[in-house]
Amino acid sequence: YRVAFINHGRILELNHMKALDRSAVQVTIRVGQPTPAFLDELARFGEGVQLHKINGNIQLTLPNEETLPQLANWIISSGNTLYELSPRQVSLEDRFLQVIGEVSGDSA
Repeated sequence: YRVAFINHGRILELNHMKALDRSAVQVTIRVGQPTPAFLDELARFGEGVQLHKINGNIQLTLPNEETLPQLANWIISSGNTLYELSPRQVSLEDRFLQVIGEVSGDSA
């Protein structure tokens, strides 16, 4: 099966369903004291890095599941204490919103 993301009659992305199933992973991270430099460096692993000030969780979207061990190793080797690393597959709805955000220049 194929999935097309369409906005205002224009195809923004066309993928096989299986490719979407294996692709992007939304990750929630909790570390000791995340600094602005730490958050900036996270951007090299994925997109949409967000720090939630209320609970201290950080969210980002990785391109694939294979990036998870690299991310965990980097967090620990950079001297941070890793308390949580929770992945979940990105839903079709979430991916659509990311694609729309990329087109409009916003980050999802």
